[in-house]
Amino acid sequence: MNWAEQAQQNILKSEIKQFFADEVLINGTIKEKTRNSKKMKEAFVKFNFIDMDGLKPITKIVVSHSTAEGIFTALKGTLEQLEKELSRKPSKKEKKTEAKKEEKKEEKNEEKEERSYVR
Repeated sequence: MNWAEQAQQNILKSEIKQFFADEVLINGTIKEKTRNSKKMKEAFVKFNFIDMDGLKPITKIVVSHSTAEGIFTALKGTLEQLEKELSRKPSKKEKKTEAKKEEKKEEKNEEKEERSYVR
């Protein structure tokens, strides 16, 4: 099992709370460092995810330049796949199956929300 598969397994098992962010503010930072009397520059990208209902920041994530490039590539590929799926007409079976799945998900989400308030 490679690292990505292992990470996905760990994500599925984790209890990290999910948030819905309406907007994201992105900015870049360049820092200069001196190593062995040589000046070096490092670039970082900051993602600030915002909940627009209350204009509250949800989280801030800082990644290196190379990680940001990987995110860009992965996001571009994911969006292309989603656009293909969205433009494709669903068959009658898919419509019924998707509707049933959505109903079940909503029921589960409602149960989870109810449980979270009981704590």
